[in-house]
Amino acid sequence: MQPPPSPRAERLPPPEAPRDRASDQQRYYDQQRAAEEQQRRRVQEAPPERRGGRLTPDERRDLRRQINEAGMDIYPNARRR
Repeated sequence: MQPPPSPRAERLPPPEAPRDRASDQQRYYDQQRAAEEQQRRRVQEAPPERRGGRLTPDERRDLRRQINEAGMDIYPNARRR
C-alpha cells in the first residue's frame, strides 16, 4: 500500500529538463526576428496615404471631441476662481 501524496508534492510543478543556454538564446533571437518581420510586413501593407501619420479634418474633430469628453469625466466639478 502506498502512502497518500503529501500536500507539498501537489503544489510543486514537475521538474523541467535542463535547458541549454545557447538554445534559449537562439529561440529568443528567432522570436525577435519574427516580431521584426511581422512589423515590417504591417508597415508595407498599410495604405500609403495613412503612413504619413496625419489625421483628416474629421478625425481631428472626433479626437478633439473625445479628449474634451474625457476631460469632463476626469474633472466633473472644476473649481472656479
